[in-house]
Amino acid sequence: MVPFIEKVKAARSRASETKVRIRSNRVLQKMFDYMYSDMQISRDEYFHIITNAFSGVRSRNGLDRSHFSFVQKIYEYCSTNWNKVEATVTFLRQFDTRRLHSLVKKYLPKVIEPPNLVMRFVLDGGDCRGFQREIYADLTLLAILGRAKAAALLAHEFHHSCRAEIAAPYKKTRHAEVFQVLCWLESEGIADKVYDLGQKKPDNAFEPLLKLVKIRRRMYSNASDYLTLFDKALRKWENPVTIFRDNAYHPVGHFMADVIESTLGTRELVKTVGEPFDFLEACNKSAKILQKSSIFILSEEAIKRLTKIRAEIRTKT
Repeated sequence: MVPFIEKVKAARSRASETKVRIRSNRVLQKMFDYMYSDMQISRDEYFHIITNAFSGVRSRNGLDRSHFSFVQKIYEYCSTNWNKVEATVTFLRQFDTRRLHSLVKKYLPKVIEPPNLVMRFVLDGGDCRGFQREIYADLTLLAILGRAKAAALLAHEFHHSCRAEIAAPYKKTRHAEVFQVLCWLESEGIADKVYDLGQKKPDNAFEPLLKLVKIRRRMYSNASDYLTLFDKALRKWENPVTIFRDNAYHPVGHFMADVIESTLGTRELVKTVGEPFDFLEACNKSAKILQKSSIFILSEEAIKRLTKIRAEIRTKT
């Protein structure tokens, strides 16, 4: 972590055309891979953005895509608030990862043994990821959040790492997109019960994150509208992924988790960890009990489609 940061830090005193040279390794390559797959930001573009930010260049030329704009702004924050980033590094060096389990255990099945965890603190455009036994977390984002919220976000990602210990692999079928959406709703919805980045304002002002909170809160309020569109897509055998663009599965999944917990209880919610179909069924069961117009109930036809999809992918690989 330290050599990487020192090389990036040195770019602040260099000319704008200076390249930041960082030797590639597995950790950085994995970071570049998911930045490209999710943000469409290549390795060269990453270095262009971060070098400009640390050398004082504030041009937005060619950065018209939303992900580019966010990444540019977060590195500009990093450059101008380096003292806060360094303080966060100091905090993280002293952070006891055993605290994470105490923060997530309420929403984990007791059968899960906390995995041996490796945490990678990087500069990856304000993203955090929880993989099986491995977490990648952006230092600037953690600095913006403040210590308590940073620890809570790491706990959110730790929940993903724990879930990966029990989530069974399934066959890839022609309806893989539906299953992927269900996984997103379940995994992010329950992990958001631990900490939801889109529901709480950060300790330090950062306009893009404050905007995200407003957007996610609105999505949460309109969760039933998203589920209505999801139901329609199921009945027409259409790909539902685009319905949840802009990571809408976070607030919608959180809404579903809240409905389940408030109706059936925490124990029933926890039973659905790693089981996306069970999560959706529990939400639908809760909606029928509540009988509120603000909570959408899936149609019988959509449920039949989901039952068929579940049968197709249930065989383990």
